[in-house]
Amino acid sequence: MIETLAATATKLQRSSGTVRLSFKRHGSKTVLDALYQEGCSKVRFPRPDGHKPAEAILINTSGGLTDGDHLSCSALWHADTKALITTQAAERIYKSRSDVATMHTQLNIGERVTACWLPQETIFFDEGRLDRTTDVVMSHGASLFAVESMVFGRTGMGEATCSGRVFDRWRIRVGGKLVFADAVLLDDAGDGLFARYLARASVAGGARALATILYVGDDCAAHLDSFRRALAQSDVVAGASNLGPLIVARVLAKSGQCMRDAVMRVFEATQCGGNVDHANQYFELPRVWNC
Repeated sequence: MIETLAATATKLQRSSGTVRLSFKRHGSKTVLDALYQEGCSKVRFPRPDGHKPAEAILINTSGGLTDGDHLSCSALWHADTKALITTQAAERIYKSRSDVATMHTQLNIGERVTACWLPQETIFFDEGRLDRTTDVVMSHGASLFAVESMVFGRTGMGEATCSGRVFDRWRIRVGGKLVFADAVLLDDAGDGLFARYLARASVAGGARALATILYVGDDCAAHLDSFRRALAQSDVVAGASNLGPLIVARVLAKSGQCMRDAVMRVFEATQCGGNVDHANQYFELPRVWNC
């Protein structure tokens, strides 16, 4: 009887969240065009101050992800819009029994758009497992600032990630052409070697936090020096390269706070550059990043 019950036991309930949103131009402003939200995923829209660009904040009401959980976000910027998407807090990847948590982001960016994808960091707890995919489709003449970052254990809490799996993939297309494809896989297959992998000089050199920062646009060459100056002022090991249609920066940090500081410095350096007269044309760091 016990064996029969074990064989027919149902799977544990898992969280699932879906967001689909789009922005359109209304007069001189960017406004919400359409919104769909389902499950544990919600969106909130702070009221813009004056002529500041539109902002959307993604919220995962489940509080984190574990095996079998899934989050999906699809965002569309129609032509001539300007909007930033961020998250209410850091995402958390908790211990998984066997399956992986999955996250999929699809960004569709129209002509003459200024877009920003600025989620807060993803924190991995020991034995967490995540597959994350970010797909971007852009038109020529658009620009995008995008970040994805990871923290392996909170150093302030004395935590360490000794075992787990991360599979992080990027695909960016501009004018129908693939201009960036990247995949990072760290998987110890449950052998408890995750921290040892991070300690390798060829992987992370013992870093506890990683970030990929991207700027895509026709004017990317003009931002390369700003990227490098901001990174040089941060307590991280990092580099930035101009790959033609985009700049790619890699950041390795000893803690999540050091990594976060570097991301904020690069973000602010690529915006108005201190020119108050043109401040309304650029993004400001979302308030939730300072909460």
